[in-house]
Amino acid sequence: MQRSKLFISSAVLALLSACGSTKHQTLGSLQYEKKEEKAIEYKKMDHKEVRAEYQELLNLFEDKQLKEQIERRIADVYMMEGVQKQNTQTKQTKSYYLEAIKSYREILDKYP
Repeated sequence: MQRSKLFISSAVLALLSACGSTKHQTLGSLQYEKKEEKAIEYKKMDHKEVRAEYQELLNLFEDKQLKEQIERRIADVYMMEGVQKQNTQTKQTKSYYLEAIKSYREILDKYP
């Protein structure tokens, strides 16, 4: 019994003395090193390419709710394309948003 108390006391003393050592850094002594961020390179895509990517994605999933969200994204891309055409074309056309409207109507019919 005496030996176990002596061993435990020695172990506790050794741990306490290790914790009190000044060899370790504290949070206050750490220096901030700023790392340079690398620019992310990406391929610039037009609206048609984005829709094609979403269409490929649409064919990969079976979940009805996820498919609906992807189809809405496709309709949103048609909408963004209409906005771009309206802002850049000088010639007035009937509707810049005809494809977007058709897509949204199809979504409403398919997912009431």
